[in-house]
Amino acid sequence: MKLPPAQRAVFVQRMRVIDGTPSIDDLDAQVRVKLRAALPDGHADSFMRQLWAWWYEQTVEMLQKRHTSVSVTRLMQRISRIRDDYTSDRLPTTVDREGGNVPTRRHRN
Repeated sequence: MKLPPAQRAVFVQRMRVIDGTPSIDDLDAQVRVKLRAALPDGHADSFMRQLWAWWYEQTVEMLQKRHTSVSVTRLMQRISRIRDDYTSDRLPTTVDREGGNVPTRRHRN
C-alpha cells in the first residue's frame, strides 16, 4: 500500500491467482503423479530430490533476474537428463565417503 499508484497498478497486474492449486504439503505427491512415467523404479525419492534441487536453483536465478521463466522444453530436458542417470550401467552416487549428500556425482560401472 506504500507504493505510488502507478507502481501499485503494475504490481497488481503482475499477480496471478490460480484457483485450486495444490498446497505446498501436497505438491511433491502431485508432481510425482504427473511424472510417474519418468520416475525410475526403486529410485523415485532420489530422482525427486535431484529435480527439486534443480527447481530451487531455477527459482533463485529467477529471483536474481538471471532468467524470467523456465520453459516446458527446459524442464523436460532436465527430467530426461536426471532420468538418464538411472540406467542400469550408470547410477548417481548420492553419498560421499564422509557420509554427506552429493546429489550431482555420477558413478559408472
